Amino acid sequence: MKVGTDGVLLGAWMDISTSTSILDIGSGSGLISLMAAQRCNAKITAIEIDPIAANEAKENISASPWADRITIINDDFISWVKNNSTAKYDHIVSNPPFFSNGIIAADCNRAMARHGNGLDYNAIISAAPFLLSKKGQLSLISPVNRKDDIIFFANMAKMNISRLTEVSSIDGQSPIRLLWELSIASPKTVSQKLSIRKNGTEYSDEYMNLTKDFYLNM
Repeated sequence: MKVGTDGVLLGAWMDISTSTSILDIGSGSGLISLMAAQRCNAKITAIEIDPIAANEAKENISASPWADRITIINDDFISWVKNNSTAKYDHIVSNPPFFSNGIIAADCNRAMARHGNGLDYNAIISAAPFLLSKKGQLSLISPVNRKDDIIFFANMAKMNISRLTEVSSIDGQSPIRLLWELSIASPKTVSQKLSIRKNGTEYSDEYMNLTKDFYLNM
């Protein structure tokens, strides 16, 4: 639940250029909320179920220049939605837990973060149409093997895939992650590719251009 490449990728990639209100679901340490605040002037609401992570996010945000624009809420997303069904956001973003198979972590907080015990793609995507403004967008990151699931969930929620980026660890290799932008309004899909490194040691130019505002060594 700290800083990871997935979160940095999603936070830098999502299109929030016209957003005035953003919802960060499963905010963890507050990474993506802080990146969003650095990139635009939107008001940001961040939901985090784990009280330890939520407190850490509050500490991180209070130490930033954007504390007046980010609100951390320690709550279960499903419960929160039931009590906030009239809220509308220009953009929803989530780096949700996606280890739906495998050995469950012994620590319950780690289990929720990694295995989706408390949050999953279906819950996020099915709630998005009720929380988004008419031209709003939902941004997610997923492993490649969840592609068919997310397409199915999007179809069920009557959301369109407006942008889909395949992410490879090294240029020329098969993708390991997918960056998703779903919307109600746009029926066309813009397909893109992105590699994190151009070889085993050097970052690719495209990754550096995307994330350079967030890495001190870039």
